[in-house]
Amino acid sequence: DNLERKKRESNVVINDIPEVDDKGHDYRFLVEKLGFQEHEFESCFRAGTPRKDGKPRTLVIKMVNRKKALEYCNDGKGLKVDYETDEGTQYRYINEDLCYADREARFLVREQRRQRQAKQQK
Repeated sequence: DNLERKKRESNVVINDIPEVDDKGHDYRFLVEKLGFQEHEFESCFRAGTPRKDGKPRTLVIKMVNRKKALEYCNDGKGLKVDYETDEGTQYRYINEDLCYADREARFLVREQRRQRQAKQQK
């Protein structure tokens, strides 16, 4: 897991960004719609193989360093960004690119927090 964490530490991810066959679309989308600066990231790509259900794959952005990645994901809290489409304003979150074990650990922490909050409200 440490090797996987090291490999992902300067990456951020955005979910539910529509996929287009044009190879440069994601790059232009980051710069033109979300306001990324070209010198702040090295590359971007879609994770995995295209889905059969039509949902867009996760967009992975390799930032120039860990510090820049943390800036864009609001130090791990997720940075909310908006962009305009024909349907109106869309909102998405920029998050850290976590390995499976870290995603599961954070999920458990959120679940425990929700349970504690539910008990306190009773």
